[in-house]
Order: sequence, then C-alpha cells, then structure tokens
Amino acid sequence: MYILLRVGFAFEWWNIPSYSLEVITVNLAMMILFYGIALKFIGQHSNKFIFVYLLMTVIRMITLSAIIFVIIRLDKEEAVANAAFFLITYFFFMLIEVIELSKRIKV
Repeated sequence: MYILLRVGFAFEWWNIPSYSLEVITVNLAMMILFYGIALKFIGQHSNKFIFVYLLMTVIRMITLSAIIFVIIRLDKEEAVANAAFFLITYFFFMLIEVIELSKRIKV
C-alpha cells in the first residue's frame, strides 16, 4: 500500500499525507493483533466468537478514532488528506481481515 502511495506521488496523482507511514503501521498492527485474537476464539471458544469479534471492532474504532483525532490536531493543513487516507487504509485492512476470517470459519 505504501508503494502504491509513493507511485501516485511520483506521477503527481496526489500528495502523500504527512502521517501515511504511521497510519499504515497502526492499521497493520491492529489487524495482526485482532486477527490473532479472533483465530484463538474460532478454534477454542467458537460460541463466544461473535461477541469477541464485535467487542474487538468497538475497541478498534475507539482506538483508531483517538489516533486520527490526534493526527488531525497535529497537522491541520493536511487534515483532510490524512483522514481520507486513514479511512482508506482502515477499510483495506478490515477487508483483508474479514476475508481471512471467512476462510477460517468456512462461511
């Protein structure tokens, strides 16, 4: 994703948001952490999986909302670019996680 961002910048399709590397790192870390937790509950406690997954989603939304709030406050000039990039990466990593979990659950 970062490479795609750099290519778009090189061809002057868009500007790179000031916190792009941090946003990618945070979203990737959250995806890996929550994916690992979800996998644990799929195997051992499958009856609690839906509750745990929804709880993790709420925690992720609160945490990521706080992070984007801080980023917007730190860089008001590029607030729109940072927020838009943040949402794009959030949905991208969430899509990857849902696809992988769907494979494990066999939906």
